[in-house]
Amino acid sequence: MLFVVNVAGIISRRGLRVFALAGILCAAGPAFGEGNPPPELPIGTWLQGQNRQDFPWHVELGQSWLTFQQRRYVQARITFRVRDLLKAGVSLRDLHLVVKLAGEDGRWIPGQSYSRFEPPPGLAGSDEIHSLTNLYVRQGSYRVAIMAYDAAHHRGNLWQGPLRVEPLKDDPLPGIDRSLPQVEFLPAAMPLHRGRGRGMASMITFDPWALGQGELLLPVGNVRPVQVDIVANVSLSLATDRRDSEAPDWEYQLNGATVLQISNALSQLNLKVGCVRFSALDVRRQKVFADQEDARTLDWSRLRQAIVGVNRNKIEVSTLAGQKHEPAFLAQYLEKLSAAPSPCQKDGPPPVHILIVVSDAFIFPNGTEMTMVRPEITPVGLCYHLRLVPVAGARWDEIGTVLKPLHPLKVDFSDSVHFRKTLAQMITGIETASRETGQPAP
Repeated sequence: MLFVVNVAGIISRRGLRVFALAGILCAAGPAFGEGNPPPELPIGTWLQGQNRQDFPWHVELGQSWLTFQQRRYVQARITFRVRDLLKAGVSLRDLHLVVKLAGEDGRWIPGQSYSRFEPPPGLAGSDEIHSLTNLYVRQGSYRVAIMAYDAAHHRGNLWQGPLRVEPLKDDPLPGIDRSLPQVEFLPAAMPLHRGRGRGMASMITFDPWALGQGELLLPVGNVRPVQVDIVANVSLSLATDRRDSEAPDWEYQLNGATVLQISNALSQLNLKVGCVRFSALDVRRQKVFADQEDARTLDWSRLRQAIVGVNRNKIEVSTLAGQKHEPAFLAQYLEKLSAAPSPCQKDGPPPVHILIVVSDAFIFPNGTEMTMVRPEITPVGLCYHLRLVPVAGARWDEIGTVLKPLHPLKVDFSDSVHFRKTLAQMITGIETASRETGQPAP
């Protein structure tokens, strides 16, 4: 069983001003991720005892929810008021935080989330400290232990409580998480600041880019060989722009991360015969991040870095000049997918081509020259157009016009449970398409 152990992020809040302690997050990442808490921490002894509290704190254990990558996510949050810690005589520099989980058998699962608080310059008594631990867990019952320990004075707090991750109601894909790690502690990540609200309410504290380890069990019983091409558009359209600028960075990142989570789940389709390729585009900038790459060997972390690293304050002159050709960029790229010999074809009949386009609802600039994909160049057995209900909440889209000659099956959704149902339907659709003697008509 693979267990990924990493650190909880720590955030400090002062009044209405919120700032992330980047130094703590960076220092707490790789350094502690592969190690263990210092041996002087009495973790084993305390876990055998009762809950205790030597100084004030507040513990919250959130309910599990399903991500688009089809992982069950849980967040544990510890909150301290600095004035309370100072009044209790706690040494802030010696404050250690540990989170562990035990399974249904009562045994503690190997690994933990561990961090040591490093007070930032200017930390005041009016500040609050939030320690966040994000993790993925499989369906089942657990016991969670959260420990804060002042190593200088050999005292601390211990909270233990139950965590129940219930099965999904009417689950169309039961058991797809059986091969995933039982518990996976996620890496610390800088929160996304939404620019509205106050304090922690203005932050997205779940890292939407966090992709879980392991593979989903998504067997596809196709008869004929199948070539699946997943094409993800990670860009936001101009409909999300503000009056004088593009949409804020948090919207771009949240949209791109969501599209990648969906694509990652799709990439785990386990075809009986065939292959899955993945491409990532920014249609607005007419940029290609991943080009027909083998989905099984794709470096998703590199792809994330490339997307996050886009300078959204700068658009190339050539791109500006060609904005009205965005539909042509997409259509020509889709046509290119069928230009080269299929990597899935070895012997026998050609594979059935399944095209899956994933995108936020997208509109093109005014005056755009609308170009449609040519079906005689891009023959497909089945075309899916998965459309996210956009951040703005509207249901408009023009990418469907580009795909129209392929008669795409359009699916709109805004939540991960609906996507799970869509995923089950797609598996059935691919199996049906593969049983046809020729390229089936949608």
